[in-house]
Amino acid sequence: MMNQAKTDDLSFDELLLKLKQEYISSFDEKIPLYLELLKQSDFAELEEHFHKLKGSGQTHGLSKISELGALGEAACAKPDQETAEIMNTLILDLKAFIDGL
Repeated sequence: MMNQAKTDDLSFDELLLKLKQEYISSFDEKIPLYLELLKQSDFAELEEHFHKLKGSGQTHGLSKISELGALGEAACAKPDQETAEIMNTLILDLKAFIDGL
């Protein structure tokens, strides 16, 4: 994250924008992780990650991420035959949304 010296010169709005940009950039690492977890059928771990998205998306003013997080969390909570397909679609939707920002 940012150190104190870098943040002292930023206004509150600039700081929020910088944090939002860092959050968006973090998906460069998150999306491949989600796909790997899906490949391993690790729905418990995916459920945890999507639970975090549900809250963090709203925190950064990105309600679409929160919506996808809630859907993914619910799908992984009770995995069945369709869970992998649902999660693949949600992860690709998340990537498309992030790529469009």
